[in-house]
Amino acid sequence: MDVCELVVGSIRDLREIVVKSMLCNHPTNHKLTLVLLSPFFLVRSDAIHTTDMDVNNILDVKITEGFVRSTRVRTGRNIKGLPFPPSCTYQERVAVERIATTAFLSLEGDLKGDYFPLAGSNTYAAKPNGITHEEEEQLRNDHFLFQEPDSTLLLAGHMERDWPHGRGIFCNEAKSFLAWVNEEDCLRLIAMEQGADIKNVFSRFARGTAVVEETFKAAGYGFTHSEHLGYILTCPSNLGTGIRASMMVELPNVGKREDFRTICERYRLQARGSSGVDSGFTGVFDLSNAERLGKSETNLVNIMLVGVQSIILLEQKLAAGESIDADIPDHQLTMDEILAKGQSLL
Repeated sequence: MDVCELVVGSIRDLREIVVKSMLCNHPTNHKLTLVLLSPFFLVRSDAIHTTDMDVNNILDVKITEGFVRSTRVRTGRNIKGLPFPPSCTYQERVAVERIATTAFLSLEGDLKGDYFPLAGSNTYAAKPNGITHEEEEQLRNDHFLFQEPDSTLLLAGHMERDWPHGRGIFCNEAKSFLAWVNEEDCLRLIAMEQGADIKNVFSRFARGTAVVEETFKAAGYGFTHSEHLGYILTCPSNLGTGIRASMMVELPNVGKREDFRTICERYRLQARGSSGVDSGFTGVFDLSNAERLGKSETNLVNIMLVGVQSIILLEQKLAAGESIDADIPDHQLTMDEILAKGQSLL
């Protein structure tokens, strides 16, 4: 890492600490969020962020079998009229949990499930004192539940206040639709399943998100949203859609190339190790859309789909002993180029 990268990274970390620490002390500060963050993202003052949760607008890209282990879509949501988790009061945190659990328990069909407050939480009457510590750890070991905040960034944002009260996780019966309550954001909504059926995952995600939003609206709230910057989340990097659509993909050959990260960036993807951002090489990568802002949810899913299948094709060529140098884009693809490439992958 050179000096420039170090400085930019430090500024980015400092910006997030400052934002998480100071912005959300009162609902009116949501407007301050827009003023402070627009320059960082080079957003035109007259730009309108587009939202699109219609699964029919996702491309029918054929993902080659045998490479994708699982597919996931997640987003965060904060509640209009309430401070964000870094600065909300105990009573406001409990109010979010109360309305959210009302929404969760109204879910039906494949979304039907139960809410599990953290061990020691006394704010959910149906489960006084929450789940057991053993149950909580099992949820974490299964990669379903968030960790207790212990990083400098989260502690600087006062994420640990009132722990563990007012916090928990909803799981449907198949554990394919999850919702975190009062972690970094008021809500984190997640849909996932084994395999590469992104349309099934996204459809479940969209249906669950819609029910939760309608419940909050009925209670006089709704989600914090701006036409200019989309959904307003605690971390600045999630402004816009908050969407991270990802696939866990086996890439033992292309993944060990020195230019692998560059290849991903050309397709507008972010590559993470199989166990998180900083995990070591295992040949398995979590590939997701790198952007959140300026594109709709379905277009971000399309970026992920086209990028994943394109990189799988590179992996197949390397496994066959062929060169891929001529197949790597020489620039970061535009949205139009990605959609055009997607048509060739149907």
